[in-house]
Amino acid sequence: MLVLHLLTDALSFISPYIFIFKDTLYFSQLGAGHDALIPLFLEQIKNELFLEQFSLFFVYLLNTLGILILLLLPSFFWYIAFTKKKFHMSKSKASLIITSILVFFIAPIFKISSLTDKSILGVDIKTSMAQNILFNNFFQVLFFAFILYILIYLFQNQDKKHITYLIIFASVLFFTYYIYLFFTSQIIYYIDIIIALFATSRFILSAHFLIFFAINILFYIAGFIMFIDEIIKEKVYKKIS
Repeated sequence: MLVLHLLTDALSFISPYIFIFKDTLYFSQLGAGHDALIPLFLEQIKNELFLEQFSLFFVYLLNTLGILILLLLPSFFWYIAFTKKKFHMSKSKASLIITSILVFFIAPIFKISSLTDKSILGVDIKTSMAQNILFNNFFQVLFFAFILYILIYLFQNQDKKHITYLIIFASVLFFTYYIYLFFTSQIIYYIDIIIALFATSRFILSAHFLIFFAINILFYIAGFIMFIDEIIKEKVYKKIS
């Protein structure tokens, strides 16, 4: 199940970043850019005014919530589709979800990419100091996030259904991108190793890897289609109120 990729990475990357507990051997293979969040935050607020420090605290907090939400929502939707249970999402929760995701994009502290090291396959989640993409300072980011939260909250008095649709759509888009990164990491690995085996005339071994490569392709394509199909067939969007 592809949703487990995202769930596993939430545990492997985000939890250590929050609690400053890392598998030294694993992270050392990934290289630089995997710093815990608290040291990064403390470094960034040095010599900043109190208002900017206050704003950065919430930028880091909303960023962390945003990436956790994006990583965990696909598993949550799959759970709803599998159990057919209904879930009530309050207006405040829906507003916080959208606001956190937006801050994750406009003032990111996380960077997601495919792993390029041939010894490790999958997706890499790196950390860095918060980057302000759209505004002059982080207080403006926080103010914008606050206004957005209020607007989304009020909008749900008129039309909560489309807010739910928006959350599901954003989650599926992120899931698609994340699986694409996993898929490309696998493709690069198998192509490189098959070419290397052919070049050294190890045809039987290369044939085995070619079969595994084909199985992986089928797994990712079928898994993605099944996930989308379950979301639509079980009408997950109607089970969240």
